[in-house]
Amino acid sequence: MPILGFKRHNMKPIRQGRKRQTIRKVRKYPIQPGEILCMWVGLRTKNTEKIGQYICKSVTPVEIHVSGYILDGGDGEAVIHPDELTQFANADGFETWQDLVQFFGGYYELPFEGVLITW
Repeated sequence: MPILGFKRHNMKPIRQGRKRQTIRKVRKYPIQPGEILCMWVGLRTKNTEKIGQYICKSVTPVEIHVSGYILDGGDGEAVIHPDELTQFANADGFETWQDLVQFFGGYYELPFEGVLITW
């Protein structure tokens, strides 16, 4: 059962079903569709709290660029339509595409390559 850690501000959106995906680096032992995802906040602290358990629906390669994203390798063209970018960012718990890009740009070098995990 894979464990996923989240920041505390993600707890409510996950429980309410507003955050239905997460973008992560590729794991040594990749998460598989159908697995139960055990989600927590505050991992490795005395304030650890379980968010819940959810079934993984899909794991898809994703690239995050400043101007858009590419799923599953795509055909090399990024999704750049503003409405689609906003929907994608919202599903990941961000208000805007710019918020998502700012977050990933602060932790990783863009473009970011990883996996999109949905539940």
